[in-house]
Amino acid sequence: MAAPTDVGRRRGRLAVVAVALLLVVAVAAAVLSVLAWRGTAGTGADRDEATAVASQVVRDFIGIDADNAKGNVENMLAVATDPFRTELGRFSEVFGAILAQGKVRAEGGIDAVGIEHIDADTATVLVSASTTVRNTEVPDGAPRDFRLLLGLRHEDGAWKVSTVEVAP
Repeated sequence: MAAPTDVGRRRGRLAVVAVALLLVVAVAAAVLSVLAWRGTAGTGADRDEATAVASQVVRDFIGIDADNAKGNVENMLAVATDPFRTELGRFSEVFGAILAQGKVRAEGGIDAVGIEHIDADTATVLVSASTTVRNTEVPDGAPRDFRLLLGLRHEDGAWKVSTVEVAP
């Protein structure tokens, strides 16, 4: 039979081991929380950048008119990658000529932006926008609402627009 002092020592050692184990678990939980927070902060920065790029492309698109077509296309090309870059480059001169011929004037803004999907390499951003377009045929202007789905890829340290589709 064990002496009462041996039982007390065992309980004391068990208490020390239990406290040490709890301390290790608490430190591990704190480290994991910090790592998870850092991962979320990076994702937040990616989300902000992706939505900013998508919003700017849509602003340039809906605000394009005879006076600023070249500048707006250049802005869009600066943040574009293929296949969007190739398509935009191919039609930019013709598009500019059509805008000039029709004396198109446009103004509008972004109504809402949302991330449908994002990971380290790709994002899909939905942008809702409204614009008023004036031209030789509609001098008082016609309102237009758009829902555009933009595909983005993370390339060379930045988000680039790879596709633009009209969303239903």
